[in-house]
Amino acid sequence: MAYISADLVKSGHPPITEVMSHYDNKLDFIQDLESYIRAGVIISTPKFFIMGKPVDSKVDPKGQWYAEKPDAWFVKLASGRGAMKYFKHLVQPLSKVIFSRYKNGEFSAFKIYDWEKITRRI
Repeated sequence: MAYISADLVKSGHPPITEVMSHYDNKLDFIQDLESYIRAGVIISTPKFFIMGKPVDSKVDPKGQWYAEKPDAWFVKLASGRGAMKYFKHLVQPLSKVIFSRYKNGEFSAFKIYDWEKITRRI
């Protein structure tokens, strides 16, 4: 098991600052943060930030909450080094990981990976 260690808490440019820069309206970020606190997973340290939720990969993950039969983790936001390393140890493995892509000022494109393949590479 991976433990949160003291070396993750160092001064510098926190990844959450970079994550917030993708939002024109900071209230949208606060709303996303609140939603993921209620029904997802957030891991935030001065070295990395990751925000995800369990979803059914056959359904658009954007508006999906409390999936009855989740088969994937949807990672809306991730920044910094080590985020997935800790995420893979702290969540129940599902068959896939879906990453949100930020392109042309929108969170729209998705990249889907097999859980086993991606966690072996980390």
